[in-house]
Amino acid sequence: MPAVRVLEVDGDLLAQPVQALVNPWNRNFVPRWLLLTGGVSGQLKRATGPAPWRDLAKMGLLDVGDAVVTTTGDMAREPHTDSADVMPGPKWLIHVVGLNTWWRATSAGVEACTRNAVMRASELGIESIAMPLIGAGHGGLSPTAARAAILRGLTAPANGPDNDERGNDRLGDGGRDAPLEVRLCSPAFR
Repeated sequence: MPAVRVLEVDGDLLAQPVQALVNPWNRNFVPRWLLLTGGVSGQLKRATGPAPWRDLAKMGLLDVGDAVVTTTGDMAREPHTDSADVMPGPKWLIHVVGLNTWWRATSAGVEACTRNAVMRASELGIESIAMPLIGAGHGGLSPTAARAAILRGLTAPANGPDNDERGNDRLGDGGRDAPLEVRLCSPAFR
């Protein structure tokens, strides 16, 4: 697991100066056209246009805790700030499966998808991500429980090809010069 630096932000997820946004998603088993996406996914869908969602649908059935990556579609072309230092919007969406088949979140699922979101970001060389309180809202977790699960997921070692049997990162810091910046946004939108 790469090193992370967590910034708790009271602000709009879409306005964060980051390279990737985390989208709390479901298991991808209901056709997208049957879903009336709400919450964070609904806001992201309006900002990105249809392309990322078509790409996500092509990935098939996902397991709770999975994290998959698409582009941000139309959003990547828009600046994410009105300041003088205008940068392009985020390039990547990291879709995490925080909801189970019954559309509920669990702390264990939120921890797993948080770890996997960080791993996907590290694999792509992403230096900064913005993440809402996965599992709060539609998922049924309280904001306090969702925040605690995310923080455990960001600090707990995970077993995997780059980790030893105790979860220690064999690559040290994931090969990064600096820790991955994770902006934890609450509330996600203003």
